[in-house]
Amino acid sequence: MNEAQGAGRVEQRVNKKPTPKNFQKILNNRVIYVDLRLLVIVKRFLEKLTSIWQPHAGQMEFLLHPAKFKVLSCGRRWGKTDVCAVQILGLLMGESPTRHVIIAPTQDQANLLFDRLQQLLMQYIEFHNLKETASVKLTPYPKLSFGRHTVLARSGHVARALRGNEATHVVID
Repeated sequence: MNEAQGAGRVEQRVNKKPTPKNFQKILNNRVIYVDLRLLVIVKRFLEKLTSIWQPHAGQMEFLLHPAKFKVLSCGRRWGKTDVCAVQILGLLMGESPTRHVIIAPTQDQANLLFDRLQQLLMQYIEFHNLKETASVKLTPYPKLSFGRHTVLARSGHVARALRGNEATHVVID
């Protein structure tokens, strides 16, 4: 297969022209433009997280990518649950209040990501001696509260169970 058939380098441009706030980043042979503010925030957060979790190159690309809608299509054991939990964890550390909804076909599947997030959050709080604590309510569905942030895990099996759940961030598994 030659370059004309698509075997060459993949270029993915979010902003066609770089601005002073953006810079060109090459990850996994892909050229993307990353907002410098986002890069600094993510890098600082990941530095604080290194004792608990470290991303591989693909996970780092996911975390740094500025797209509003992101899709992970990966094989088993890639770390989709971990990277989604870390993304939510990073947003929980922000100043603006957020509301996250984790949706999966079954409640058991939604609970996998919720439980991993809860585990990472508890480790993060303990390691950094944070004064804030998380409260978790498991019935009728899992709900985590941390400061002014909320995370819900819901099954998409029953559509009416999703009504009224306004969110700033949604993860669909």
